[in-house]
Amino acid sequence: MRMKKRVTIGLLLVTLVLALAGCGTNKKEEKAKELIAKMIEAADGAVVSKSDCTSELDVNFVLSTFEKDWSVEFKTHNEYDKESGRVNSEVVYYDNEEPYTTQFHMTEEQGIFYIYGKREDTSWIKYEACFAKEDMSRNFVSDMNLENAEIVNFKENADEIDGKKVHKLSVKLKDASIRELLFESGFKRLFWGSEYNSIDLSDVTVQIDYYVDADTNQVIKLEARLDGLQNLLREYILLSRNISLEEEYREVNINNCKLVYDNISYEDIKVPMLNFEIKKDSLLIHQKDTVYTIKEMDAVGEVTCPKGWIIVSEGDNEMTMCRFDGLINATYGVYMPKTIEDCEDWIARDIASIKEAGNYVSDKKGPKIGEYETYEILMRDGIVVYAYVPLKRAVVFVAVTDFTSSRLDKTLPEILEYVKFAATEW
Repeated sequence: MRMKKRVTIGLLLVTLVLALAGCGTNKKEEKAKELIAKMIEAADGAVVSKSDCTSELDVNFVLSTFEKDWSVEFKTHNEYDKESGRVNSEVVYYDNEEPYTTQFHMTEEQGIFYIYGKREDTSWIKYEACFAKEDMSRNFVSDMNLENAEIVNFKENADEIDGKKVHKLSVKLKDASIRELLFESGFKRLFWGSEYNSIDLSDVTVQIDYYVDADTNQVIKLEARLDGLQNLLREYILLSRNISLEEEYREVNINNCKLVYDNISYEDIKVPMLNFEIKKDSLLIHQKDTVYTIKEMDAVGEVTCPKGWIIVSEGDNEMTMCRFDGLINATYGVYMPKTIEDCEDWIARDIASIKEAGNYVSDKKGPKIGEYETYEILMRDGIVVYAYVPLKRAVVFVAVTDFTSSRLDKTLPEILEYVKFAATEW
């Protein structure tokens, strides 16, 4: 009887302890939810004007025949002007070599946001950011759907940062808009010259530790750990134009992806305009296919500059464009009064010039592609190919230099898809 009594009392005590523990858990969760409500209120109208971020990315690419490990670190400083929307960023890139610095400047021009960028070894480039000012919250809270976050942990007065008492809130995010969080960290350096607003981030999972000022309820530090990223890294491989990786790619395993934002300020600042000469001389990289017109008298054609290409020069009857990496360039022209013989003379001059430069291997007439006659010059480091066709009173002449290939049939067909003349011109 005594043993039964002791067991009963013991069970009651265990039940009481568990109940009290449950009350503590519920109370902690309630406090966390109260803090989230205060954070959302404090974030209304507030923007992060300055921040530093250290980003770590350690991944394992699984390819069809082998695996490739890749580890990289970014250190980023961001400055944001709330009134103008201008942003200055400096990203220092570490990849087991010497640090490599990239500058970014975002500014609004005629209602469109453009990003200007410069790496240590390049001229300034320019490309459309492809997002609107109203889509930028820039405070780590407003677009994070914190109301529906899974609360992992909450600790009141957990730490002290710069003399301020802070609460620590750990959450797993659901349906959060993490684009700014991710790309202001320095990841935009991976997408150099390419907009990143269209990249699908739906496969990314995020857990964030927020360090929140106990007095103002504003975030003054955060640590984020991300997983997934399959879509983003697949896009990166396509953009890097590493053909072997692109063809062999199967999946990627994330060993570590961590972002730490600190030195966060909410004080309004002024970001100066970019120098006019820099803007004027920057090369525009198209973020979507863009149609241009070339014409000579009544011979009118359309040339499409594809996404990721640059217009090098443009005239009424001629234009030259090149792929962003500079490995393929193409010139399209319509000339009047000119003939096929003129085209052949131009090719002969190019052959002589390439021979003189010591880069010549061979040359020959190529197969006909549609209405076009073709010709190729094989070089030591690539190929020059030509396509030309007479119109009623003119000729269309296309010249391409391709350092990625040595075959006309790999280079010309796509290039010729970019130029169109009305059927009545032939």
